Amino acid sequence: MNEQPDDVRLQTLLREERDKEPLPPRFQDNVWQRIAAAERRAAASHSFSLANWLNGLFARPAAAVAWVALLLVVGMGAGYAWAGHDTTQWDQQLSTYYAASINPYLKQSQ
Repeated sequence: MNEQPDDVRLQTLLREERDKEPLPPRFQDNVWQRIAAAERRAAASHSFSLANWLNGLFARPAAAVAWVALLLVVGMGAGYAWAGHDTTQWDQQLSTYYAASINPYLKQSQ
């Protein structure tokens, strides 16, 4: 390995400083834990995802129950409206088929 003169001086200086004062117990572990915590905070503050939004939305039981009730009411209302539309179409088709079955000279409009 071909080291630069600055690298050699830096390594010498670091060795001298390391020998002067001992580090506190578990110093390196604590440093890595702080780095990991900082990375988690940075990732959490910058990331927006559906999972994070839902976790925040349903964090409190009362809010979760309110949202589930609201979604159920909206879903049931949409289903009822869609079923009403389909039922109207079926009623028209069935009445046309019935009239054609009674009077064979009627043309079926399909």
